[in-house]
Amino acid sequence: MGDDDTLLGRATDVCILLPEDGGDGQSYTVVTLVRSKRVDWRVWWEFFAKVSVLRAGAWDDDVRATAPVELPARCRGDTTWNRALLVQGKLYVLGMQSHAILVLDLASMAASFINLPDGVRHEEDGDLDLFRSNDAGVNLIHVNGFQARLWRRGGDDDDGDGMTAGNWVLVDDIGVRRGFDHLAKVGGEMDIGGPVGVIKVGDDCEFMFLCVDGDVLYMDIRRRMVKKIFKASPKRGGVLPVIHPLTMVWPPIFPVLE
Repeated sequence: MGDDDTLLGRATDVCILLPEDGGDGQSYTVVTLVRSKRVDWRVWWEFFAKVSVLRAGAWDDDVRATAPVELPARCRGDTTWNRALLVQGKLYVLGMQSHAILVLDLASMAASFINLPDGVRHEEDGDLDLFRSNDAGVNLIHVNGFQARLWRRGGDDDDGDGMTAGNWVLVDDIGVRRGFDHLAKVGGEMDIGGPVGVIKVGDDCEFMFLCVDGDVLYMDIRRRMVKKIFKASPKRGGVLPVIHPLTMVWPPIFPVLE
């Protein structure tokens, strides 16, 4: 990072990651992202990342870190990095008030940035989320009003300023209100006076959890059907409820007890 007398402040975001293959249930990885402001700029100017591993209750001695990385101009207004996705050893992170995605290769500790699709920006919690496709690709959902757009990322091209273009392709445009209409037909009461926010998207975008005025909804994207799950406390300060979807075989099969 810069010299101490040039720093105006620091901000830290933490991602806790389970092994992609499931692991042994006794270890996980902690990625700490640290951004610094410099007095002469008064914006987030650079960052570094460090990776620690906890195994069976004890921290590994080997803590790896990146060298300081200058943030591209499009990322210097980020207020926080609040959405993350681990795919094939790479951590993809969305920053608030950003035009880009941070990519951290956990093996090489190399950092890079991918531009968001044209016209897309992470303005507030709930308007963007990342999800993986069945081919282990990284994709993006953008919620704006009652429209949810799904973007698939192609190969990377150099876009200048330390960025890659991402080559985003729009693959679906979902009218969320149609799902609310279905909910009303089956007797569900729904007040859609407030903004729609996406909480979490399932793999290959088969489903997503939405939040409207504290109501948490499950949407089957292929059938455009919505089901109200529960009533949460209204979001405070723009923060949505936290949900971690778990998919499993149903009904479950348990081993026979001897």
